[in-house]
Amino acid sequence: MLSIYRKEYAKKHVAERKRYMEEWAQKNRERRLLQRKIKYENSPEKEKERAGQYYQTHKEERKKYASKYVKDHPEQYATYAAERHALKLNAMPIWVDKEAIKYFYEEAKRLTELTKIPHVVDHIWPLRGKGFNGLHVPWNLRVITSAENNSKSNKRPV
Repeated sequence: MLSIYRKEYAKKHVAERKRYMEEWAQKNRERRLLQRKIKYENSPEKEKERAGQYYQTHKEERKKYASKYVKDHPEQYATYAAERHALKLNAMPIWVDKEAIKYFYEEAKRLTELTKIPHVVDHIWPLRGKGFNGLHVPWNLRVITSAENNSKSNKRPV
């Protein structure tokens, strides 16, 4: 009921409201200009431009940090890279236990450090086989030596 009253009041006092708004705009000219400036500076286009400038000015610094991180955390990067590859191939179900997969990459790193022989995580059933595709899931992974992995080809296990 109150909103009906307001609508009727607004219809009756159109000229009065218009005059009030013009007066307010004149009195608050500086405030309105500042609000417009802030709105412009916080616009998505400006944010995108600022992000691009930041990226360009800190490009080398970010590259150094990224390469140092990869060097210091090889098992985490290997886990990430394998997950990304599997997602691109649609070979990783959404319900998979990522912690279980991460364990294989940590184990490969541990065995490499322990034996000084490079170990890698291998898919028993390849992600891209001939006529079949394996999944990036824990029961399709194993840790083997790098030499053993390089000697086998993309074949289904016997």
